[in-house]
Order: sequence, then structure tokens, then C-alpha cells
Amino acid sequence: MDKLALKYHNLEYNCSLCILKAFEEKHSVPLTHQLEESCKVMSSGFGIGVICNALTAGVMIFGIMHDETLAKSARIALLSDTQEKYGSINCAPLKDVYECEDIIAYIANKIDELITN
Repeated sequence: MDKLALKYHNLEYNCSLCILKAFEEKHSVPLTHQLEESCKVMSSGFGIGVICNALTAGVMIFGIMHDETLAKSARIALLSDTQEKYGSINCAPLKDVYECEDIIAYIANKIDELITN
């Protein structure tokens, strides 16, 4: 899923939408126009550098793909793994140290792993 997410990132989709569009394309799960539009307000850590919106998109995907219990478990795994790998889950400190492309690719693959297991 990383290559698809990076394709959308290169088309200048924001982090949340590039993850959701990659998910839609790979798994043939159509997204509503309203869901896509909602991503417009989910960029740059909600505009104040807090939680990475690629992670937020992942949590949304888990809600689409799994029941509540499994979705919450996948959410914790995604957030914990990202925190462990990068030392943060917040946009501002992540962008200070890493390239967004690397973070998006990692998160896209982790999401894919968590929804297919």
C-alpha cells in the first residue's frame, strides 16, 4: 500500500487523504465524497502539529474494516509501533526529523498489515 500512498502524496494529496485513497484503490473499498472532503481539515497535525493525520486515516480505516474491539486493538498497535519507531506520533516533531514520504510509507504498510491479519 506504500507505493499507492506515495503516488497520491506526489499528486499533492494531504497525508490523511493519500492513505485513504491508497486503501480505496488497493482494497476496492469505495470512499464517499463526504469522507474525502473531511480530509481537507485533517492536515499538518490538525493545523497545530499534533497527531499525524496519516495515523488518523489509519484509525478511520480500522473502523471501516473491523468491529469495534478489533479496530481499537489495531489502533493501539499502529500508534504504539509508530511511537516506538519514530519517537513520536505528532506531526511537528516527526517532520522536524523525518521526511513525510518515509512516515507515510511506513504507516501505509503498517495499516495494510493490521487490516489483513
